[in-house]
Amino acid sequence: MINAESLVSDVLSQHPTVWGVFLRYGMCSSCQEAPPPVSIQHFVEKHVGGDINQFLSELTEAIN
Repeated sequence: MINAESLVSDVLSQHPTVWGVFLRYGMCSSCQEAPPPVSIQHFVEKHVGGDINQFLSELTEAIN
């Protein structure tokens, strides 16, 4: 199950269908080339403006 502590790099490698969600929220090109081993919470705080529930919901929808 994906949660706020899941690593971006792990989520992207295990669930490639979620790439679009990360790209919509501004994942930079260098992170696209080498996804960072940071938590989803960190990504959300930096790129999404802190709405972790919405972001996790979109990831879950992209997986299903």
